[in-house]
Amino acid sequence: MSVPYLIGNKDVVNLGPLKYWAERGLIHCEDSRDSSYETVDVKIVLERIKALNDMIGNTKRKVPGLMHADEIRKHQNFIDDMVQLCRKARNQGSPDNPDAIKDAKRRRPATVVVPSAASQF
Repeated sequence: MSVPYLIGNKDVVNLGPLKYWAERGLIHCEDSRDSSYETVDVKIVLERIKALNDMIGNTKRKVPGLMHADEIRKHQNFIDDMVQLCRKARNQGSPDNPDAIKDAKRRRPATVVVPSAASQF
């Protein structure tokens, strides 16, 4: 079993083979089992986190012993880290926002061609 939720980088949240990170206002997910990749809107991620949180709450109340304490702790840590990641994505701005598009273009690396003085002789 792999280390549950965080690599050394706070910008990447890891749960088993899934890696999540925020970039340009979206949450990106990569599955290391088959190298699949998915981009998800913050609202959808928050809905999924809420469902996971409800599932853990129901497990604690109705069916004791269904999930072990270490599994519950792992999932609760994952939920906390994903909420922080969603905040980071929201702070980056919506990808549909014209200001965010201008900012992304401004930050894009630029290539400048400078003629050489040696080519003139």
